Amino acid sequence: MSADVPVALRPLQRQEIVDKLDGVPVFSVVNRQTQQVVPTAAENGVLCCYFHVDVDEAAASLAMLQARNPTLELGLTATPLGTAYALCEWERQASQEDEEEDSEALGLADGDDYEDDPDAPKIELRLQAARAEVEVATPLLAEAPVPPLLRRRNQVSGALPLFGSDQIRFAADEGAGAGSTSLPLFFKRDDLRAAWLASGGKADAMPPVQVTDLRTLAWQMQYDISQDWRPLLFVAPASSIDFVVAEGGGEPAGPPIEAVEAPEEAEAADAPTSKFDLSRADVAGLVFGPSEGPL
Repeated sequence: MSADVPVALRPLQRQEIVDKLDGVPVFSVVNRQTQQVVPTAAENGVLCCYFHVDVDEAAASLAMLQARNPTLELGLTATPLGTAYALCEWERQASQEDEEEDSEALGLADGDDYEDDPDAPKIELRLQAARAEVEVATPLLAEAPVPPLLRRRNQVSGALPLFGSDQIRFAADEGAGAGSTSLPLFFKRDDLRAAWLASGGKADAMPPVQVTDLRTLAWQMQYDISQDWRPLLFVAPASSIDFVVAEGGGEPAGPPIEAVEAPEEAEAADAPTSKFDLSRADVAGLVFGPSEGPL
């Protein structure tokens, strides 16, 4: 092989992408009695169950919904981002291609007629990025090369911006990855700035910031063989980490989205557990309830 021929790099499998994202928690408003996510109406009138990247915006949504529903006991719950992303994006695609597969993914039994009931409320699962970041990033992303379907998805549901810089790297100084570096991507510009300052950078010498979108990046990680995607590290917002730690959850991490082991089998395999370890089935139950339809 000629030395000037680029070597194709292995893209990531969906499970690998989920694992990367699962270190970041997202937040939903739930009815504490049923543990179901409380849907709210989007600007276009569609009922949505939101997974908020910004915990403060989730708390504001909680306060608004609690004021409107004073008799309900509402609260916030955290879900691993990878699990939420797969539900909101990949399962959504699957539902459009195959309604039967979608029903199975949502945990509906064969006898359920949810999809066939014209009176059943149609509820969309939606990731919601920090609104201030969306406002800044949307004009910049408008010029970026994005597959048409993803561009349309961003226009309808809102972009999921990520911020990074070639001059910011995290070095691993222990374990199997000692000596390697990671390329951190941040969901908030303030967290990128804090990382730059923590690395010894000066406030008046911030490096150029690159902006991308989570949907586009997830697509690239699956199909682009020109880059090595393994060093990417998704950094949870500092406020999200503070919330999770305050709630006693420690480091948020989710099990594989396709895991089919029974709980007792998972325990036997020494699977990691915490209050935020949720599988796809767990989140489907969180939204749709264990035996009842949507709220």
